[in-house]
Amino acid sequence: MKHKNTKTKEILSETQFYIVKEVKGDVLHLTNDEGKEITVSKEYAEKCLKSASQFDIVEKVSRTELIAIFLNSTNRAITVCFNKQTNPEDARKSLYDLYSNKGGKLVSEDDFKTKVDDVLKSVMTGKERVMIGRHYGKLTEHGRYNFIDMEAEKDTSKSYETRMKQIDPRTLNFIIVDDKKYEVK
Repeated sequence: MKHKNTKTKEILSETQFYIVKEVKGDVLHLTNDEGKEITVSKEYAEKCLKSASQFDIVEKVSRTELIAIFLNSTNRAITVCFNKQTNPEDARKSLYDLYSNKGGKLVSEDDFKTKVDDVLKSVMTGKERVMIGRHYGKLTEHGRYNFIDMEAEKDTSKSYETRMKQIDPRTLNFIIVDDKKYEVK
């Protein structure tokens, strides 16, 4: 948009993502993705802004429904909880750490089996991760979605988005969007 071409009664829109820098009384001090700071009133914030982490309602849904909600939540601030892809090297290390004679102390067969089961469960499902940010519905060639982690530090010296992570929607556990938390049943 060019300011000099703007006319009265012209329709404008804005999509902006902010990080709360400070809350002072009824005023919010915010920083956008470009590092620009703005101040908004409590009234403006409550009427015009949505939080990625606040919710009033918890709804249990199927994994298929959760994926659909995630996919329909493009260009909005959301919280996602998912299981990270497992790393075979991490699994190998975890299993090696179970060695029963490590430190000169033996473990019972039952304790060993329990520990192996815990490692296998972790390897099969991956570690849980929570991120806050946004996505634009862009699917990668590996079936994952690019997600901008707004809690990660942005490196402005790079020509690409350094906060970009990938999420496999099949591993979603919950999302928070539009004042609602959706959890897998």
